[in-house]
Amino acid sequence: MLIELHINNNQFEGTFPDAVIRHLKQLTTFDIGGNDNFLFTGGIGNQFTGTLPSQLWVLTKLAYFDVSGNKLHDTLSSEIKHLKSLTHLNVNGNQFHGALPTGIGNVMGLTYLDIGANLLTGTIPMEFGSLNSLVFFGASSNQLKGTIPSDLGMLALLNQLWLSTNKLTGTIPQELGHLNSLMDIDVSWNQLIGTLPTDFGNLVSLTRLWLDGNQLTGTLPTEVGCLQELTELHLSNNLFSGTLPLELGRLESLAYLDVSLNRFTGIFPSEIKNLPGLSNLCDSNNSFTTNFLPKAGTCWSLPGVFLT
Repeated sequence: MLIELHINNNQFEGTFPDAVIRHLKQLTTFDIGGNDNFLFTGGIGNQFTGTLPSQLWVLTKLAYFDVSGNKLHDTLSSEIKHLKSLTHLNVNGNQFHGALPTGIGNVMGLTYLDIGANLLTGTIPMEFGSLNSLVFFGASSNQLKGTIPSDLGMLALLNQLWLSTNKLTGTIPQELGHLNSLMDIDVSWNQLIGTLPTDFGNLVSLTRLWLDGNQLTGTLPTEVGCLQELTELHLSNNLFSGTLPLELGRLESLAYLDVSLNRFTGIFPSEIKNLPGLSNLCDSNNSFTTNFLPKAGTCWSLPGVFLT
């Protein structure tokens, strides 16, 4: 009796036969992923096309589901809600389209949810805020619109939140600042407005923050100086204004800082130059009155090596 099906990292193509699934009632793992190292192997892997077998949605013991990196052209079935044992769902890198089924919010055991790099539309359902076990949520590179649900602020175990390159609007929910386990937040290249919530100063585990490519305004809150684990801060291509807070000089783990293409003014804090780990800094297209860089308005790899 087959319990786990692993045929990932091969070069299968064509449609996946329904008949195979029909006889696998005890299946716990369905892994036909195109390639675990898709970016590093030239994309060589499975290339399944068409739709997913309808019989998949009646496999109530299924815990691990990975069809990433194929060429599947399908919608995400609302029947996913019946897979109560599911902990891992990865459909990244296909051509899934249509709206996200709210029923995913009923799969309470999910720890990993990756729907990135597809053609998904509609909004992020507020029901996703019920996924109390979720550690990773990736939905980048789709066509999602609407606001980021404040309900995501209830995902206490969430470690990584990737929502970049969509059409998300509205403000960044302050509730995200309550997620003390967060290490990565990427909401870059959307249409977000408003200010960066001061509550983000509570994200003591945060290592990387991508906000670039939005329409965020206002001053950078001094609370950012509380993010002692932060290694990368991406703020470029926004409408931030005012002076850079001196508190940035407390971020001793910071290695990459990009504040380019904003409306920052005043003196560029020398405290930032003295950060022990800072190796890359971009400050171009702002209105700083003085600057410690050899040529104001550039990107530099410190100390003093020009980045072309």
